[in-house]
Amino acid sequence: MNFEEFTFDSVSQAARKFGTPLYFYDMGVLGCNIDKLKQATKGFKIRYAVKTNPNPFLLNWLKDHIDSLDVSSSGELKHAIGNGWSSDKIEFTGPAKRDSDLVLALENNVGSVVIEDLSEAISLNDIAREKGVIARVLIRIAPSLAEENFGVRLAGRPTQFGIDQDRLSEVFAEVKKLKHVELAGFHIYSGSQCLNDESIADHFVSMWSVFQEAIQLWGEPINELVFGAGMGIPYHDGDTSLTLDSLPDVASKIIEDVKKISSDIECFIEVGRFLVGSAGLFVTEVVRVKKSRNSNFVICDGGMNNNLGACGHLGGISHRHYSMINLNSLGGEEETYRVVGPLCTAIDTLAHRVKLPKVSVGDLIVVGCSGSYGPTASPLFFIAHDLPKEVVFSRERESTGELKDVSWLKPSFS
Repeated sequence: MNFEEFTFDSVSQAARKFGTPLYFYDMGVLGCNIDKLKQATKGFKIRYAVKTNPNPFLLNWLKDHIDSLDVSSSGELKHAIGNGWSSDKIEFTGPAKRDSDLVLALENNVGSVVIEDLSEAISLNDIAREKGVIARVLIRIAPSLAEENFGVRLAGRPTQFGIDQDRLSEVFAEVKKLKHVELAGFHIYSGSQCLNDESIADHFVSMWSVFQEAIQLWGEPINELVFGAGMGIPYHDGDTSLTLDSLPDVASKIIEDVKKISSDIECFIEVGRFLVGSAGLFVTEVVRVKKSRNSNFVICDGGMNNNLGACGHLGGISHRHYSMINLNSLGGEEETYRVVGPLCTAIDTLAHRVKLPKVSVGDLIVVGCSGSYGPTASPLFFIAHDLPKEVVFSRERESTGELKDVSWLKPSFS
C-alpha cells in the first residue's frame, strides 16, 4: 500500500474537524484509478458494483466518470435510482432474487437482469408475461476452469452463482422457449483479488474463450458481454499493485474479435474495489495504550464494527493485517503492537503483530485500502458505538483541496 498518494495534512485535518473513527476518500486517487483502467482497456465500458461502496456522494460522482452500475438487491436498485442513475444503466445481479425483486426490476425498466439459474429465468418470464413486457436478461456463466493467483476463486467448483458452463446447451434450449425473456448477452464473474498482471490478462483471455463458446451455442444475435475484472488491491505489507501493463494488447484483441462477430456487441468490465478500495483510508484514534503479558496493546475508537475486512473477517483464512501507519509518528524506532478496536470481543483486532513507531494516546492510526467493503459491510450497530464519519477530499492541481462530510448512514440508537 502506497500511503504517499495521500496528503497527510488533509487526513489529520479531517480527523480534527469531523472526529474519528473516519473514512477518508481521496477523489484524486479514485480518478487516477479510473483513468488507469480506461487506458488499459480501451473499447470496454466500465460497470461499477454498488456493493463495493454505495456512498451517495460517490455514486453521484461516478455518473460522470463511468458507464453503468451493477446492483445486487432491490435496496441497491432503489438507492442507485434515488441517487440519479438512470435505470437503463443498471444491471441487477444476485443468486436469491425473489419475485418481488424481479417485479421491481421490470417496473423500473432496468437495463438487464442477470439470470443465475434456469428457474429464475422461468419466474421472470412468468412475471413479464403478466405485465405484458419483454425482460432483457444476461445469463451468468460459471466457468469450468479457474485461473491461478486469485484470492477468491468461484470457477471450477460448486457455486450459487450462475449457470455451469457444461450446462449451457441444455439451459439455452429451455430459455429459447420463453417468449417474454430476451437474452441480450452473457456475464462472468469467477474470481477476485488478483494482484498478478499476467494472471489478469490470462483471465480476460479465458473469459473471452468462454463467451465465444456461449455465443456459438446460443446461435442468435447478442449485444452485451460483461467481463468480471477480478482486479485486486494491495491490502497487506509487501503486496504489489497491479500495473495493468499486460492488459492493453489483450483488451484490444478481444474488442477486435468481438467486432468481427457484431458491431452491436458492447463489452463491459465489472469492477469495484480496484477503483475505490485504494482511494480510501480508515482513520481511528488511539484511546489507550497498555501492556499485557509482554504484549503492547493499542486500543482504538474504531475497529471491527467499522471495518470488518481490516479485522480479517471478509473471507480471509488467517488474519494478515492491512497496511497501516501511525500518522503522528512516521519515523523513529519501531515497536510491535496489537491494534484492537473498542468492542467487547477478542476478534475485534485490526493487527495482531504490527511494527509501528511509538504509539501514544491521541495518535491517529491510518489503515490503507479501506475504500471498499467498509461501513456497509461491517457490524456498525454491534455495541452501539458512534458510526464512522465518511469524508471526501477533492483537490485540483496547485490547490490545497476541500474536505466534505458525506456521511449518510444513521444510528439505530439515540
